[in-house]
Parts: sequence; structure tokens; C-alpha cells
Amino acid sequence: MRSARRSTASSRFFAFCAVAIFIYGFEHWRRRTSVRVMTEEQTRFVSLTRCLLGDDGVSLLARPTLVRSRFRALAMQTALTPQPTWLDRCVPLARALAIHAATLEATHNVASAQLHVSRQARDLALYLHQTGLVWLIRAGDPSTDVDQIAELLVQTGAELSLAGATISAHTQADAGAGWEPAARPPPMPEATRLDTVGLEPLPVGTVDAFLVGTPLPLLSRVRLDGGQARVEIGSNIAARAWQTGPHGLVRILPEDGRPDGLAPMVLETPSGVVGPVRVAAPPARTRVSALRVDALEQRSALWMGQSVLGAAPRLARLPIASREAPSAVSLTAAAPQVEPGDPVADDIALSRDAAAVYALFFTRTGGTAQLHGVRAPDRAGGALGAVDFVESPWVFAEPHPRVTACESGQRRWVIGAGAHQWRVGHLEGARLVTDAAHSPRARERFDSRVIVRCDREGVLVYNALHPRQAGALRCHETLGCTPLPLWEAPHPPALPTYETPRHEGDPQSHDDWPLHMVALTQGGVLAARASGTIVSVARWSPQDPRWRDEAVIVDAASQEHGRMVRSMGLYSDGARVVLAAGLDEGLAVYQSRDGGRNWGPLAHAMAAR
Repeated sequence: MRSARRSTASSRFFAFCAVAIFIYGFEHWRRRTSVRVMTEEQTRFVSLTRCLLGDDGVSLLARPTLVRSRFRALAMQTALTPQPTWLDRCVPLARALAIHAATLEATHNVASAQLHVSRQARDLALYLHQTGLVWLIRAGDPSTDVDQIAELLVQTGAELSLAGATISAHTQADAGAGWEPAARPPPMPEATRLDTVGLEPLPVGTVDAFLVGTPLPLLSRVRLDGGQARVEIGSNIAARAWQTGPHGLVRILPEDGRPDGLAPMVLETPSGVVGPVRVAAPPARTRVSALRVDALEQRSALWMGQSVLGAAPRLARLPIASREAPSAVSLTAAAPQVEPGDPVADDIALSRDAAAVYALFFTRTGGTAQLHGVRAPDRAGGALGAVDFVESPWVFAEPHPRVTACESGQRRWVIGAGAHQWRVGHLEGARLVTDAAHSPRARERFDSRVIVRCDREGVLVYNALHPRQAGALRCHETLGCTPLPLWEAPHPPALPTYETPRHEGDPQSHDDWPLHMVALTQGGVLAARASGTIVSVARWSPQDPRWRDEAVIVDAASQEHGRMVRSMGLYSDGARVVLAAGLDEGLAVYQSRDGGRNWGPLAHAMAAR
């Protein structure tokens, strides 16, 4: 009996010893394996972080907003066309991190808090593998962002720290995994900011001042002086009729109840207000689209050309300050080519030289329209004369082309624009000389409504409604006329409709997001386009047939997801360029003094890009 008891006790003792030895061995193996796996995962995570964010990426993990900002800054430095990016070379690191995270969790102390490294690392790898993620952000898609990637990267690091990993800027990375750290992106250009929201820059202005709708037809003026930007509040009275042109913004205000029954009219220019003068108000219930008006200042008078759809156009000379009586004349009576009773098209434009004012207008017959011109001497009672079209008449095979006129250094340009052809010419006295007749090329669509910008060296013409569907036409006083190619910048598929505010309340929808162009020196052109969350610029020169040096200047969503560019304007005097972007928090104004290569605020050195 005693022998059996001793045998049972001995067996139990050896069994307990065996279990203890097994537990000790297993725990010893688990700890060693856990330390090894932890070290390897720690190295993989630091390598992944530096691959995604750069050499200083680990130091950014303390603040997820910095991680997100770095991701977006890197995305803005990538090419606009879809191609492999720096994220693609980081995907194998993320996969390896996710695969070995399961071993880390299996060897973790069961008495400690539960780990979720495997799940976080797996989700991170899946998000990094999304096709077109960087391109969508780079193209300005407001619905795509890197918030989830930034959050998963920070959470994965937190889970590893909870498991005992040491993650710091001094932690060694894996040097033999075939990866390289992301290049640290240059800082985005800084801007001079105006806190006033809802400003819509108009294509009427200079590098020192430009007009803004607040919204249109309400108007203000932004002045750039001494490194500062300030807003001069303009009229808060909604105009009965208004039209933007190279000479400024013409506004016919409502009648003010005076006995003459007339209405005030002003010409808003970047430098100030010309007028008011008194004119006959448009007929009641006249649509703005049925009225065409242009005006310019000549000596002490404001000249106005006006055409209401279906009526004969008129030219009026309106003294600004003197007691001289205003005068007006029907233009169809002064143009000998116009047959009595011809219906008149709905556009008119004015130009000037030192001795006269010129009125250009269309008449139409059936489905064609022909341009006519009248010269009015710059003195009261002067005889009117017809403009002579030197080569051939300007005839458009469509009923509603547009005409615009402006002045550059030595020339007075006339631009006729239709859906099938643009024509550019210049006035030599009372003679109109044709410089170019440009038709749409493959994949191009012309607007009859164009933006015309005169500068010291020539004129630039591009679409107003669909600027991304056609190139531009640059006419230089000495280099001649050159058609510019399309800037083929791809659009994100989910880009929302571009809208601008209206004073009535409901926003106005546009067919396309804004794209503006300005002339540079030596025949060059700078273009800026707004697309969802970004504004980017590109350069064209006569020596290179393609747009070059495309770069993002504004990222509206750099600090907060969902913010977009609300409006955009571009102004130039040759080498100096000003870009104004309307954002949710106000108007951001950028300046470049080297033709759009480097940008910065008005009063500081520009950030090199």
C-alpha cells in the first residue's frame, strides 16, 4: 500500500515537473519569438512609414492631420496622368506587415490587452492598393481623400506601441527590402488672404486691381497695394442690365425716379468707376441675354453701343461732367452695306483711337450674319463713316456670332467669334485688316461667347463657356497669330457641377469648371484651371507645341476634407502674374514674378517649386 502511494505521488510529481518544464519552454519560446517578431514588425512599420511619408514620416504619426497633409502634398507632386506612384512601391511593405502581424498576435501575452495589429495592417494594405487613388486626389476629386489611410497608419502604429514596439525617429528601418523613402515635398505656395467670402473674380483686371462679383451683378473691387490686398465694396444695387468686356463691366441701374425717366449707367473698370451718365433703361421684362451693351471712355465722354435683339443698334456719346447735350445715332443708317429692313443680330462692340470711336455690329440674313463697322469722330456733330473691310467681308454661317474689340500696345483688335470660326483683325484708321481665320480642329468645340484679353503685345482669345473643349488663339503684334493646343488635363469622373452664387439666392450652374489664360512676354501664355479641390497652372511658349510645367498652386482640401475651389481669376502684365482663388474661408491671392514658375504671397519671397 505504501509502495503504491509512493508511486502515485512520484508520478504526480514528475507530471507536474513535465508540465512546468513544458510551460517554461513554451513561454521561453513565446517570449523569444515575440521579441523577434516584434522587432521585425517594428522595422517593417518604420520602413512603411518612411516609404509613405518620407524620412521624417515617423515624427508625423503623433498628429493624424500632419499625416494626411503630407499624403496630399506628395500626391500634388505626382504626374497628372495615371501611372505608378510612390504609393505603389510601398504596397509590398504593407502586405508583409499585415502577413506577419498574425504571428505577432499569436505570440503575444494572453494576459495583456487584445491586439488588432493584423486587422489594421490588412485594411491599410487594402486601401493602399486602391487603383487611381493618387490620380483622383491629384485631379481634384473632392469625394476622394487619404483620411482613411492616414487614420489606419496611425492606428497601426498605436497597436504596435501597445504591443511593446518602440517606434520613434531613431528606430532602424529595413535597409534591404528594395524600397526607398518618399521624397519630401516642397511646401505649397503661401497666399495673401482676404477673409471676405463669396468673391468671384472676373476676367477684368490687372495685377494691381481686379473686379469681383459679390455675387454678380453686385460688384466690388480688389486692390493689391504695398503687399496687401483689400476689398473696396462697390454697388449693392442689382443692375437692370450688365455685360462684361475688355473695357470693363457696363452696368445699367434701375430708374431712380427723376423727371427725365432715365436710368444711371456706369462703367466699372479696375482703376475706378466712370460715370454715372443717364441712359434710357431697357424695355421692361427684357431678358439680359437679349441685350448687348459695350462702353468706353474717350476724353470727357462715355461712349455706349447698345443693341436689343431684333432692333437696330445705337451709338451714343454721353458727356460725363460737362453740360454738353448727349447725342445718339442709329448705326444701321450709317452703314451703307446694311439694307433697310434687315434684321439685326444681337451683339455690338466699341473700339477707339486718338481721333475717333469705332462701333462694330452684326446684321443677319437667314442663317448668316455679317459684320459692319462705323467710325464716329471724337467730337460733337462729326460725320459718321463706314469701316472698310480690306480683304473680304466678315460673314459667319450662323445667326448669332459675337464681336469684341480691345486695344493693345499699337493695335486696335477686332474679334468675331462663332461656333464654326474665329476671326481676328485690326483697325488701321477706318480699314479693318484680317489677321487670322481659325476653325476648330479635331476634338475641339468653339464657343461664340469668348473671353478676349488684350495686353501690351497682342490679344488672347479663348472659350468662355467650354474652355476645356478648345485651345486658344494668340495674336502678337509682330509674331502674328498662333493657335494654341488643347490643355488636355483629365477630369475626375465624380467631379460635381461648378456653381457660382447669385444675389437672388439659387446658385448658377456652369457647363465647365473655370479655365483662364493670360499672355506672358515673348509670345508665351500661362493657363490656370480650377478642378474640384485644386487650381493648377501650365505654360505654353511658341517654341514648344505642348503645355509644360503643369503644377498645383492651390489645394483647398489640404486641411479639411470636402473643401473646394469656389472661383478663380488670373491676371498678368507680362512677367508678373496674379492668381486669385475663392475658397470657403475667403479669397487667396498668389503672385508670381517669373511668369508663373514660382508663387507666393504679395509681400514675401516666393516659394521655389
